[in-house]
Amino acid sequence: MPNRRAKTLTVAIATETRAEYGLLRPVYRAIDATPGLRAVFIASGMHHLRRFGHTIDVIRADGVRVREIRTASDPPDAARDVGRAVSRYAGALTDLRADWLIVLGDRLEMLAAATAATALGVAIGHLHGGDVAPGARDDAIRHAITKLAHLHFPATADAARRIARMGEPSWRIVSAGTPAIDVMRQTPQPGKAELDARVGFDTAEPFALVVQHAAGFPAAAERRHLLATLHAVEACVGRAVVIGPGLDPGSVALHEAIARFVGAASRRGRWAYFRSLEQGTYYGLMSRAAVMAGNSSSGIIESAAFRLATVDVGPRQAGRLAGGNVIRCGYGRADVAAAIRRAMGDAAFRRRLAKCRNVYGRGGAGAAVARALVRTPLDRKLLVKTVSY
Repeated sequence: MPNRRAKTLTVAIATETRAEYGLLRPVYRAIDATPGLRAVFIASGMHHLRRFGHTIDVIRADGVRVREIRTASDPPDAARDVGRAVSRYAGALTDLRADWLIVLGDRLEMLAAATAATALGVAIGHLHGGDVAPGARDDAIRHAITKLAHLHFPATADAARRIARMGEPSWRIVSAGTPAIDVMRQTPQPGKAELDARVGFDTAEPFALVVQHAAGFPAAAERRHLLATLHAVEACVGRAVVIGPGLDPGSVALHEAIARFVGAASRRGRWAYFRSLEQGTYYGLMSRAAVMAGNSSSGIIESAAFRLATVDVGPRQAGRLAGGNVIRCGYGRADVAAAIRRAMGDAAFRRRLAKCRNVYGRGGAGAAVARALVRTPLDRKLLVKTVSY
């Protein structure tokens, strides 16, 4: 059970993926710097898988407090992995005597972590609740976490209103913005020479940044959708850096397809493929790319800060609030190519791009979370949820 009488509250922060960890680092720092709070990561999921970059090494190198648990199989088996995750998060939260659990977003493993915390009576704080991104199961998982969470930290005003319409009282909702803005401000980017050496071509020449995850379709369809995007990028831009997809059903086939496509002799010196990429290099590429294509949330949330034209492919991010830098399109080489040509050459769009603002806030999300945690009593009012509709 949580350590209610401790003078310093232990705040466990769940992380399963490389992107999620990057977003949560400023939250960790802000919490750990706040008197009365002590932060510790619980690192699970794809952090421990070699095929996804073994990013637990990055966490260890950062020198943060971390409790490591192994939850994901390789290849992934979603049902068994989530059952394993509930059990192992329960053990970690108990051993840490956690008072709070912080989770972000809509991944199935975050629902497992929140389920374990609910069973133990650990208070839950949820970042990026209230978003809408109707992937195969994203909205259902995110909204389920919302109903378990005790404090909500939505990234936009629209998301905050959506949480309120779900029956959550206003005192539980803290508009924090996205921690992605904090990450960008705190993360140094490599210079051009270092980026050129890393990707193997001159980043002063136009290139695309491609991140396309599985979106709940059969494996053959996912592979077809991805290859269509890659062929469209090749036809319209010629150079690209491709980042591998996350640990979702169907991702194994996508990694294999990317490796074969990028590894073709005709693309050497013009294409680069990374299974995982450190945050600073990723932001450096975003700052220099001519266009971003795929279906990553970073193409919606972070890209506006760089005024990076983004082609959002397929339904994975449909419904998520986007700025004026985003062009949405369907799957297929022709649709993606048309969107890329518009993103790079349409004068009206380029004028809009030059003026776009990030609808996900101006930063300070980590500090907002820390303030809310230290000010909120761990009492019956918080922990026993009574919801009116």
